[in-house]
Amino acid sequence: MRLPLGSRALRRRSRLLHPVYRRAPLDQASGTPSLVIMYGRGDKVFGERSTATAGFNIDTEADDYFPNEDFFPDISNLFSDMALNGDNVNAGSSSGPHYSPVSFASSLKPPPFEGVNYKRWRARAILWLTTMRCFDATKGKPEGELTPLEEKAFEDVDTLLRGAIISVLGENIVDSYLSISTGKDMWDAIEAKFGVSDAGSELYVMEQFYDFKMTNERSIVEQAYEIQSIAKELEQFTCVLPDKFIAGGIIAKLPPSWRNFATSLKHKRQEFSTMDLIGSLDVEEKARAKDTRARGVEGGSSANLVQKKNF
Repeated sequence: MRLPLGSRALRRRSRLLHPVYRRAPLDQASGTPSLVIMYGRGDKVFGERSTATAGFNIDTEADDYFPNEDFFPDISNLFSDMALNGDNVNAGSSSGPHYSPVSFASSLKPPPFEGVNYKRWRARAILWLTTMRCFDATKGKPEGELTPLEEKAFEDVDTLLRGAIISVLGENIVDSYLSISTGKDMWDAIEAKFGVSDAGSELYVMEQFYDFKMTNERSIVEQAYEIQSIAKELEQFTCVLPDKFIAGGIIAKLPPSWRNFATSLKHKRQEFSTMDLIGSLDVEEKARAKDTRARGVEGGSSANLVQKKNF
């Protein structure tokens, strides 16, 4: 259908999905029709600008164009921006998150030492100071002549060590170590005072191990595990007991009602590990509990039989 000459608005056509070529009114100068590219979006029809359709003779009447020139966004730089952003993302992902030893060490920092449980605190402090890369300063300055650069590096590490140690000492003991000038002297002073005081705790744990007595009022297996845990606690004091010694101690501490079982183990003339022994004790304890229940049921049945005969 031809558009009337001088029309200021394009006719609406329902749902044009693709560009449609239509004939425009006759050119009044040449008498030949000119080709106009019409686009459809929904039910809107509008003309294409001459700059986007090179090679076509486009009707340039201003009123025949879509009135809102900013209807579509400018995508001229879309692909270049996407490429640039992709490069940035890839560059960021290739490096990955950065974790420094110092930031990781903060999670290992021990609680302030208040003068008790020194062995436990010492183990955690050594792990933390090692992660902080300053524990080697507790050995003192390296022997031999150092260059000025090496001297400066050691002083920095020693300062870090002293600050780290002070930060994990309790308020009741920190004042005694603030005046110590080197990290080695500070660490040695702590070791001399609290490392020796733990000797009393070590003797107490040893006494617990020797004096432990098993009873029939509690599970034999649970008591065997307690003896094993006491032996493990001695390892914190660098007093490591052989596994067969711990197993022998458990056998020797069995109550009198288990004497026959203990004798049978000794007659086997073989070494038992602690876990193997505890497994054997568990089997024996369950078998005894089963026999006790069976005897109880049998005794109850006999009593009922005697009672019926009396009637």
